[in-house]
Amino acid sequence: MCRKTLYTLGGPGTPFSGCGTFGVGGSTGAARALPAGTATYCGAITVGSVALAVNTTLSPASIAVNLQSAAALAGTGTINGPVTIVTNLFLPPSFGTLAGNFTINGPVAVNANGRVLPGDGGPCLLTVSGPFSLAAGATYVPELQGSTPGPSDYDQLLLLNGSTATIHGTLSAVFGGSGWTTDCDRLYIVRNNTDTTTGTFSNFPTSGQVFTTFDGRTWAIYYGANALTGAQTGGQSIVLAPVPEPGAVFGVRAAAAGLAAAARRLRRRTHAQAC
Repeated sequence: MCRKTLYTLGGPGTPFSGCGTFGVGGSTGAARALPAGTATYCGAITVGSVALAVNTTLSPASIAVNLQSAAALAGTGTINGPVTIVTNLFLPPSFGTLAGNFTINGPVAVNANGRVLPGDGGPCLLTVSGPFSLAAGATYVPELQGSTPGPSDYDQLLLLNGSTATIHGTLSAVFGGSGWTTDCDRLYIVRNNTDTTTGTFSNFPTSGQVFTTFDGRTWAIYYGANALTGAQTGGQSIVLAPVPEPGAVFGVRAAAAGLAAAARRLRRRTHAQAC
């Protein structure tokens, strides 16, 4: 996702440090440029109607993104503290956005009318070490343009170090490009190998539910997928994967019924595409 960044932490310049409450744009106070360099802040940073990019290590501040047009948190750095998306629910309907390709070492709460769009101009990884929650009324919008998580392929929310995930919002994944998909693709839009993931997206509440048709394939969403083994069960991740074609299902049933010849023909046809 592309956006104009108005305020940036990180790069050459005077270090940013202090304590207390610091407002960036919008209803949080007069708009002001942020000093660049090392960012050490022991208070709360509130992002109003601007985009704040954190391109350095920011600690131990907490960051809150308000519910205002263009209010966003992005960047390529590290935040050692809690992040809250949408703290003012009384403004006219709009969005507060968590974007970027960075690491958050702390709890992340995306409240109603908040959005999660990893990346800042294309697919990226958003890495969280801490409990993550996507509340009802919030939206996760991953971009899917290839089969490898991270820059230029597809967005992934990566949970590490015993992080839990609680999902109650909606999913609005965006496929792009063409010709890159295979029957074996597994797009782990939420990957959690270390703790539990609970809940489902409100608009796709059932594991195995068809999500969309793209690039000549029907895609479904699976909850409880295992990203280590590639299985659609036995784990804590959320994956989008192609639905097996009816011919493959028929082949399995035919073999079980003793139609060995048909099964052999099917295996020869699909051997090159086996996952």
